[in-house]
Amino acid sequence: MSCPPCAHPVKVGGLCALCGAIVSTADGQLNSDSSRPNSPNTSPDSSPNSSPTKPKPKRARKGPKNQSLTVSGGHTLRVSSSYASQHSLLERKRLRSKRKLSLVLDLDHTLVHCVSDERAREHLGNDELRTFLLPFDNIKFPSPEDIFNATNPFHCARHYLKLRPNLKTFLTSSHECYELTIYTAGTRYYALKVAHAICRYIVGADDVDYFNSENATEKEKEAIQLRKDMFGSRIVSRSDVGDLGANVKSLKRVFPDGGRMSVILDDREDVWANAKDNDRLFTGGRKGEPPSNLLYICPYRWSVFRAFDDVNNSSGADWGAQPPAQQQAEDDEYLTMTLDILKRLHEKFYAEGGGEPGEEHERAAPLLLQQMRASVFPPGCKFVFSGLVSLQEQEQCRKFSETARLPITRYAEDLGATVVSAVDLDVTHVVAKRSGTEKCQRGAAVPGCAVVSVQWLMQCYWSLKNASIMRYLLCPINPRTEESENYRRAREKEKEEKNNATTTTTTKTKDEENGGGNDDESSDDDFADGLLANF
Repeated sequence: MSCPPCAHPVKVGGLCALCGAIVSTADGQLNSDSSRPNSPNTSPDSSPNSSPTKPKPKRARKGPKNQSLTVSGGHTLRVSSSYASQHSLLERKRLRSKRKLSLVLDLDHTLVHCVSDERAREHLGNDELRTFLLPFDNIKFPSPEDIFNATNPFHCARHYLKLRPNLKTFLTSSHECYELTIYTAGTRYYALKVAHAICRYIVGADDVDYFNSENATEKEKEAIQLRKDMFGSRIVSRSDVGDLGANVKSLKRVFPDGGRMSVILDDREDVWANAKDNDRLFTGGRKGEPPSNLLYICPYRWSVFRAFDDVNNSSGADWGAQPPAQQQAEDDEYLTMTLDILKRLHEKFYAEGGGEPGEEHERAAPLLLQQMRASVFPPGCKFVFSGLVSLQEQEQCRKFSETARLPITRYAEDLGATVVSAVDLDVTHVVAKRSGTEKCQRGAAVPGCAVVSVQWLMQCYWSLKNASIMRYLLCPINPRTEESENYRRAREKEKEEKNNATTTTTTKTKDEENGGGNDDESSDDDFADGLLANF
């Protein structure tokens, strides 16, 4: 008689953490049934007179559904769903008692730019440029803390770390109302070293041999204490979640509830969108899109390091990249903009009226961020893209509502705008990669329509504010006049009458669905000429 599956809620390393029973590493269930196979020539129902039959494999009896949870120190456990729910509830209550939220931070190209090219040594002397020795992956230490004493050049590689501008203000201010967690694609050794280098910079320790003086030793003690206070053991690296695969980050691996009180800051959206366990409530119901509590930040690439190879994964796509002649890396204000968003979110989350953890109307940070984004643009904003998205891609996204939207389309729609493929009198903005295109020319002819560069849209997305268009205009705005408004109203009335006429019979309705858009397209083709003729 086989033993029942282990019902304890926590498993680690193929064993129950409480009773020591052997469990499956795949699902966290006891393998008791599979350890007692049937005879290879008979089935459980076979009799002496029955012919031999191929045995049917028995499945292990399954207990409660389990999931992975990475805890302090980078250890991954298998916990039952009920235990995960209880754990999440207690964590939310703990954060509530401190009036804090949780902030998950990426490192590379989000907070820092790191290389291991020795040519970077020439630029030492900048206070925001730090250096440290990182042990090779095959070097093992009794304790992770021992890596800070590793100085043998044959066992280590020197790394050069450029801190993003405004990093000190960002971390010290956000730490007041957020509990900080590091989640990086680098190794655990790398994450610990970078976290320590950041803390040494914050306390004012020089990037030299800090054991040369008593003052330096005191600064080092301050840095160690700050690292413990600011990050604690809340560091997750690729060394801890290798089972997720390359280019995948899962918020549920750290927060089983999907991060109801959590915000992510990362320069890459794809690694979060690749997770298979994203909560559909927080992704708008579209597979392949990142969770809405992800704050996508412009990738940080220090101009001096652009010719060097990155030590970890590459940076994310930069839709708002400026031409090289216009790039001002040290004018980077993205952490300042992000800090403003975090403060607004925290204030909104802890405003009166929200439910307590576990209650029906409990507030969720991802949903609040959705609301904040949707209110950036006023009602009636209608965008046309030029040189950014092909018409075929736009049409495919419109046909399949479950399909992940193209990033630039998602940015505009999440901020409250409607995206269309052709310029008409109702279009308020033409967002273009460059000036001089046909759509730009048509948009310039529409009274009140702003033809702007894509950098404007990204500035709005990164700041969650309706940024001024003046510095992003590609051509002057054709002002609205009484005559132009009368012309627009007449065209709207004409279009409305035409739409009403097409719905009078089934035949006309079918014609409109199959090809009736041709008339609108032809009118779009010559509407700019009509505008110029009238005004």
